[in-house]
Amino acid sequence: MMNKTLTALLMGSVLLCAGCDGSSQKLNDVIGQAQRTSDAWQGLQQLQKEADALDVRTFSNLFQDPVTEGKTYQDAYFGLFKKALAQGRTPALVSLFSRPNLSDLKQQYVGVLVSQAEHAAGDKQDAALLSTAGDLFAQGNWVVTDSARAAGYYARAWLAGDKKAPRDLYNLFAAQRDYPSAYLWGIRCIGDCYYGTNQALTSDVRSNLTPAQIVMVQLLAKDRRVITVNGLGAKDK
Repeated sequence: MMNKTLTALLMGSVLLCAGCDGSSQKLNDVIGQAQRTSDAWQGLQQLQKEADALDVRTFSNLFQDPVTEGKTYQDAYFGLFKKALAQGRTPALVSLFSRPNLSDLKQQYVGVLVSQAEHAAGDKQDAALLSTAGDLFAQGNWVVTDSARAAGYYARAWLAGDKKAPRDLYNLFAAQRDYPSAYLWGIRCIGDCYYGTNQALTSDVRSNLTPAQIVMVQLLAKDRRVITVNGLGAKDK
C-alpha cells in the first residue's frame, strides 16, 4: 500500500513539473517578442499583459525556479523601461516620476519631461504629462521650485482634462495665501476631483473673503480662461 502511495505521489510530481520547462520557455518567448518591438513602451505593455496571464510576478509555482523566473521578468521589464525612456516615450517619463525611487534616471530625464511639457499641444493625451510637470515645479523635486510655472502646467492639465488639477491648484494657491485664487479652484473641484464635500476644500479660504468677493469668484469660475484671481485684494479692502 505504501509503495502504491509513493508511486502515485511521484507520478503526480512528474505531471506537475511537466509544464515547468514549457512555462519557462513561454516566458522567454514573451520576453523575446516584447524586446523585438520597435516601440519599447508598447513592448513593455505587451510584456506586462503576457506576464499577467502567466502569473509571473505573483504566483510563480508553475516555474521550476520561481526566483530565477521572477528575476528574468524584472530584468526584461526594467530593460524595456529604460529603452522607452531613451526613446523619449511620454508615458514612460510620466511613470518614472510617479515612482518613489530611481533617482539617477530622474536626474537624467527631468529635462526631457519638462521640455515635452513645455511644447505639448495640450490635448487629452498630454494631461498626465502636464500634471507631472506641475508636480515637479510645485514640490521643487529635480527642478527649482517655481509656483508660477507649476500653476501654468496644472492649468493646462485641467484644460486637457485632468480631473485632479483643480485640487492641485487649490493647494498651491492656498499655500501662498492667495485665497481668491484658491477659492476659484476649490469651486472647480467637481466630478472625479470631488472628495468628501466641495465645502471642505473651500471653507478655510472663504473665511478670508468678503461676501462680495465670494460672489465675484463664483462668477469668474465659470470662465475657463481665468486661471488666477488678481486684484481682489485682502478681506479688508
